[in-house]
Amino acid sequence: MNSRRVVALLLAGLLTSQWGLARTATAPTGEPGSTTAPSTSTSIPGTAPARGTDPAAAPQRQSAPPAPPTRPVIRPPAAQPPALQPPPPLSREAAVELVVATPDMAIAQQVASWAAPRQWRLRQRQNLSHLGWVLSVFSVADGRQLDSDLAALRAALPGVMVDQNHRYKALSGGVSYGQALTGWHSHPGCGEGATLGILDTAVAADHPALVGADLVQRSFLPSGVSTPSMDHGTAIAALLLGNGDDGIVGLLPAARLYAAAVFRGRGDETETDTALLLQALDWLAGEQVPVIAMSLGGPRNQLLEIVLRQLHQRGVRLAAAVGNDGRRAAPLWPAAQPEVLAVTAVDAGKRLYRRANRGDAVALAAPGVDLWAARAGGGQGYVTGTSFAVPFVAAALTRQQAAALLAGAEDLGERGPDPLYGAGLLRERLRALLAGAEDLGERGPDPLYGAGLLRESGCL
Repeated sequence: MNSRRVVALLLAGLLTSQWGLARTATAPTGEPGSTTAPSTSTSIPGTAPARGTDPAAAPQRQSAPPAPPTRPVIRPPAAQPPALQPPPPLSREAAVELVVATPDMAIAQQVASWAAPRQWRLRQRQNLSHLGWVLSVFSVADGRQLDSDLAALRAALPGVMVDQNHRYKALSGGVSYGQALTGWHSHPGCGEGATLGILDTAVAADHPALVGADLVQRSFLPSGVSTPSMDHGTAIAALLLGNGDDGIVGLLPAARLYAAAVFRGRGDETETDTALLLQALDWLAGEQVPVIAMSLGGPRNQLLEIVLRQLHQRGVRLAAAVGNDGRRAAPLWPAAQPEVLAVTAVDAGKRLYRRANRGDAVALAAPGVDLWAARAGGGQGYVTGTSFAVPFVAAALTRQQAAALLAGAEDLGERGPDPLYGAGLLRERLRALLAGAEDLGERGPDPLYGAGLLRESGCL
């Protein structure tokens, strides 16, 4: 009994200096305004929520949030996607590849019939049943009259959405400082019951650091397509699920990870496109994955944007890398989307990664410079890039709502949210201690016991 009271009083002392701030902290929105979007971006009607805010969160419950279920119930998709404004002008002399979304197969077939005399070549068609769409990809050899053709298509078939099949790149460029820096201490059972998804390269599941991991993979690359190195996806997976082999300790080694392989090799480039991302997101939606990490970036795309908004409205939590193009770079999507937590990278000294993108879209900072991670082929090495900061935020999203992560961040740089660090460095330990305390005395925090008796909570 004496030791119990000593621990409780120690925590009460801690709360004396911290509780006032904790009670009044609010999550900064950090929404990118229309001025941050490229001039060719497409606006989507409707009011966007604050960056990363969970729509299902009840505002009156600000204390310890409940642990997310392993397989949350995701509402069925709408009968058809919301109407969107037309994409930016696409006419050009070069060939163009288009991605077309329709509410059902009958309309998709009408689009194909309409496109045939205009020499649009149908490359693929797929039913995205979990998103409620049929996806078609067309190649247009001569794009000079494309805008007038698209206007005619929309007049003939108003339920059709069309945009360019944009390309996206992976954003990458034995220390274990990352977990210590964020207050995370992993153990073999950490992450039990949690589920995450990633969009990345394939993962080398036979890597020693991933032996025994609960890893579910699926490739979305067509047959015959060149596959890139698996280094990027393997590093991301090991940062999450690593079993400790050669110092590679994962944040959530007991979690289940759904890995969607969406990247192909194009010469020296590793890239994906809108169609592949939509197919992968449809799979993750069908598997009821509650947290999705995206270590990739590219142009704004209206189809991808509405899918991510739809998933967010169903309760899915999203995180993406801000990019590695430097201080003068334009915002990258999907990180710049308000429903997505945009993650930047810092080093062991909490200094910003020198090549990280900046701007109002930045939401949180996490370790991403010189991290010790797995490489395909069984090796290990140091990795750097905003890509590798995303797993830290994704892991935290399995335990906390996005607003709680923003409110609990350690302020870096200028006071308050700023375009370099966003809300600041992701921090887990103090908040988890307070949330996991056993309530004693009066209901809720009180002057005798504070939050209550210290209990182990999460990965401490």
